[in-house]
Amino acid sequence: MFIPYRSAAVTNSSVVVADKPAKLMAWNINNLHSAAIFVKFYNSSTAGGAVVGTTTPFYTLQVAANGSLNTRMLNSPVDPVWFSAGIAIGVVTGGADNNTTAAATLPIIELEWI
Repeated sequence: MFIPYRSAAVTNSSVVVADKPAKLMAWNINNLHSAAIFVKFYNSSTAGGAVVGTTTPFYTLQVAANGSLNTRMLNSPVDPVWFSAGIAIGVVTGGADNNTTAAATLPIIELEWI
């Protein structure tokens, strides 16, 4: 059974999605900002264990300005993304690992994990 996560409040501070080992199975990210955003995924079960701009992201997704990014790994040749500790996420406007700039308009993020 997939565990859904949905938020329109993820910013440049990390948020815990899964507080235990997890496989990220799907995402639907809608960027409402007028510039590209970068969703940073951290292999962490606590927000304090993943500091946006300090902790190196485990996985990063770029979403185009006013665009969306959708992926489902169920019945797909692509393997799920495995996080051995847990999943924490943050959103910034730059791709560099040390970027901390928050988007003026926050995205809508939907994830499914097991």
